[in-house]
Amino acid sequence: MEGSKDNGTPTAGGRPVRPPSLLDALIPAFALIGLLALSFILFGDAASSGPNQVALLFCGIIAAGIGFKNGMSWEGIRQGVVDGRLARHGFDPAHHPRSGRAEAGPEGLSRAAVSSRRR
Repeated sequence: MEGSKDNGTPTAGGRPVRPPSLLDALIPAFALIGLLALSFILFGDAASSGPNQVALLFCGIIAAGIGFKNGMSWEGIRQGVVDGRLARHGFDPAHHPRSGRAEAGPEGLSRAAVSSRRR
């Protein structure tokens, strides 16, 4: 999110960013289920060699469109994807040395991330 108004409402390009509704969250999930089912019906076992990736791409486009509808900027959407992927693999972007919020350890990881790897 690029900034905030005086009342604390996050903004992106001057527009307030609204949190997604339940319907906003379910639309990409149902689209993915439908497109994966369609690719399996049309292509059978060969669906995993290409059509499934196209279905994922279209669902990503749908999700980005919902983000734009809710007032997010492209940079905010892109950063959300990056942060989500890193967090899923056990890396906390808030502790990255470039964030200025943590002391870097080996391999650019925070000392907390390094100590959790050693356990």
